[in-house]
Amino acid sequence: MMYSLKNNDCITVLLLLFIYLFNFNDARYHLISRDNSKHQNGLFGGIVHAGSIIGMPIVDSRRKNETELKREKDEEERNDAKEDSFGKTDCRTQREQAMRKLENNPENGNYIPTCAGDSDILFDRIQCHRLSHICWCVNPETGIPLSGTSKYNAKPNCDGRLQQGDDSRRQIKGCSGKKKAKFYQRLFSSLISEWILALGDEANDDAITSKDKAVRWKFEQLDVNNNSRLERKEWKSYRNELRLLNKVRKCGRNFLRFCDRDGNKQIMLDEWLNCTIYADMTISTVSVTKTKVTLPRKNPFLDILQPDD
Repeated sequence: MMYSLKNNDCITVLLLLFIYLFNFNDARYHLISRDNSKHQNGLFGGIVHAGSIIGMPIVDSRRKNETELKREKDEEERNDAKEDSFGKTDCRTQREQAMRKLENNPENGNYIPTCAGDSDILFDRIQCHRLSHICWCVNPETGIPLSGTSKYNAKPNCDGRLQQGDDSRRQIKGCSGKKKAKFYQRLFSSLISEWILALGDEANDDAITSKDKAVRWKFEQLDVNNNSRLERKEWKSYRNELRLLNKVRKCGRNFLRFCDRDGNKQIMLDEWLNCTIYADMTISTVSVTKTKVTLPRKNPFLDILQPDD
């Protein structure tokens, strides 16, 4: 009798323990399910397995993209602001920097400003580039060029230019700072490469000092009807080529509109020189870098273009 009772007690205890464990796991399962439903917004995801939860932080992709885009935009704006102020030094400082570059590389042909005023702080109102023989007017306090004043083999009349209005701050739309410098580097690399390819042995090896020749040669190539002006139908195909320049596509897309200063859909030779040689020389004497020239393959753009992602 005693033996039977003990067996019944053991069975009862085991049964109660089983019921308790079942209810505990069931309650825990529902608790986990509730927690999972709360975190379906993407912040946390949970996997229920054998009565346990493995929580792995999962960043919401949409929120991540928005955050990254905002951070990249802020960083780009900071860089552009930094680059816009970069090189805005007095004339003496810019001249010293340009002279050091010339000493290190006499064949570079970089622009060297001429100075005036006490301690050479101000810029001469007329600046010239020794190799291309182009001269232009500048703001004597900032050295910023006055657009539309450049002359080839002659000095412009700079009297009253500041009062007539300074549109020297014209920029290629969506193209400034490092993008602008990179665009002009690639532009001249392609122009000089095409020029060398076309002329062969007639082009000398010192292409870095021959930007002016390459630019004038390209103007003649684009001027199909030989009327000394580039009409829209003549430069449209070239714009499509420039739009393919990797990482500076916006610069290439808007470059020729920038060249058309008066907006008449025609680009005169002086406008062409202004937006190529003249604009490149005056980006910044501080950030001028030597153009890398490589002889192209059959298509001169193959070395500098990359397909769209």
